[in-house]
Amino acid sequence: METQMTMIISSNLEANEVAELNLLCAQKDPDMTAIFQKVRGQPSLLFPPVQDNEEYYTPYTFPLQQAACMERDDTAKDLELFKFLLEEGLKLSLNESAVVFDHIQKGGLIVSGRPKSEPYPLTTLGLKNKFHIFEYLASMDPPLLNHKDVHTVFAKCIYFDNQGAIPRLLDLFPSFLQDDRNMEVPRQIVVHSAIFNSDIESFRCIVEKGMLQVQKPRGVITGAVLQALVSRRYIGGLSYLMKRDPPLLKPSDVLDFDLISYLIVSDGRQFRYEEADPQIFRMLLELEPRSILKRMGTRCHLPIHIFCEHIMNERIDDNEFYGLLELVLTFGIDHGVGDKVGVRGYGGIFEDCNGTIPAKKLHRFIRRMGERNEENTSFLEAAVLCATERNWIQDNLIPDILANMEPTEATFRNIHGRLPLHYCIADYIINYDCIERLLNLNESAIGEQDPLTGLVPSLLVAATGHHPSARTHLGAIYELLRKCPFTPF
Repeated sequence: METQMTMIISSNLEANEVAELNLLCAQKDPDMTAIFQKVRGQPSLLFPPVQDNEEYYTPYTFPLQQAACMERDDTAKDLELFKFLLEEGLKLSLNESAVVFDHIQKGGLIVSGRPKSEPYPLTTLGLKNKFHIFEYLASMDPPLLNHKDVHTVFAKCIYFDNQGAIPRLLDLFPSFLQDDRNMEVPRQIVVHSAIFNSDIESFRCIVEKGMLQVQKPRGVITGAVLQALVSRRYIGGLSYLMKRDPPLLKPSDVLDFDLISYLIVSDGRQFRYEEADPQIFRMLLELEPRSILKRMGTRCHLPIHIFCEHIMNERIDDNEFYGLLELVLTFGIDHGVGDKVGVRGYGGIFEDCNGTIPAKKLHRFIRRMGERNEENTSFLEAAVLCATERNWIQDNLIPDILANMEPTEATFRNIHGRLPLHYCIADYIINYDCIERLLNLNESAIGEQDPLTGLVPSLLVAATGHHPSARTHLGAIYELLRKCPFTPF
């Protein structure tokens, strides 16, 4: 009992001593003589044990942290104090008989086990812009700080929005960005920190310094960095890399690093939407229009699928939406997305994605894609040949296409020489109202033989026999025979 009481008294007395030393180190104009005497008389005060009793001192607060925190006009005295405390701490660390706790590293510069939001002496120096002390640390031989230590300072400055410190730190520690295989991960973390916090000044500085220090054509810019820029929707960083001379974001990067796929989650299954998506979508497509052809993810989504699955669902600005829609469809059509032999794919709007097609979502916007004055093809045929959403196509899209079709379009023949009436009957579940609309547009088609089967429309309807309603099917045959009761063989 007496021994325990003695230990408590001793601990309390030491806590008081630490508190007094902390107060001395936290002064604007510190009494250097008093600090020298206290530390040299009792070095253990530099690394006090962690205690929960905040009546004496806050856990993890010790003299070096107090010296780092205080902003002083007299930088010479500030450096003198910090240098003394650090050098005494390093001596204490080398003293085998001294008790140095595991959480204290490099003379007290680094304290592990702290909450991530709490700075320690080294990172506090960066947050307080104490470059005069960093100059001293950078000049130490052998070096006290390694790349990991410097990386922590960079990341903390970016995290706490102290981007002004980045250029100075890069000047003091240029080797941090040099081409070193062991440095790839810390370096990328710093670049990603700038991206994560949308800090364009830090990002620009790191990029430009990296171009000088890293022995690679594009410095610190790697595929992972470009993917992070897209994934974080960092438009400022992407724009900077594109507009830079020479550019660090090139058309080939969009394809090589699957940048458009980073507008969806990494597994390629679940789409997500963020406000900047349309702008980035446009930016990447205009940079490399061929990316409209690139399938991505485990389910091989096309960019048109991304557009339909999440961008169009969230658009509020109609003008911007229509402009982007036109861009996506134009690039898709120009590059043959979804094209099949003899039939245009119309930008991929009939390509299956998880059991549905973009045309279903875009229907109210694309009412009629038109013929585009191309031979042997039509929007109608592309819809007829689509194997997905057939009921929706029959009930909604086909009637809408026919309602807007011109008489000349009903005379266009496909690659097999078939008229719209022929392939609509042969390849689709079509009702008599649609047949009648096509006949109104092209009356002569009722007696035209189908080039593939040799049958006229009435016999072609009878031969297909795929209408779900037998009565409707027979009705269509009857009406066609009534209009054309003989076959011209």
